[in-house]
Amino acid sequence: MDRKGTRVSAFKSVDLLINPGDDDSYFEIVLGTQDGQIFHAVLEYSGGRFEVIENFTNVLELPDGKAILDLKVASIGSSQHIVMAITDSSLYQFQGEQMIKALLLNYKNDKSSIMKSQLTLEATI
Repeated sequence: MDRKGTRVSAFKSVDLLINPGDDDSYFEIVLGTQDGQIFHAVLEYSGGRFEVIENFTNVLELPDGKAILDLKVASIGSSQHIVMAITDSSLYQFQGEQMIKALLLNYKNDKSSIMKSQLTLEATI
């Protein structure tokens, strides 16, 4: 989806989260794009293939709009989720108790709560 919500721009990173519980066939997937957007979808694994349960929707745009080079999603404990988005100079962290889509939409509606850390790599040759 572009900024108007019609098309996903070229994505740079992807990660899956298996929803824990009685049924391990549901997955949440997040895509990070080259223009700093995060998209979310829900898939179900059934009959040897994935089926789209909820189509991709734009759930958040990073404040600096830089390419998301890597995106990771994880469960912490039984009810916490964390999403980390890495750009060429920053690490963004989003966490909460909601499912991934709701978690990221909360940050979209309250950009002041976005946690950003500057990344500095020191290299020696």
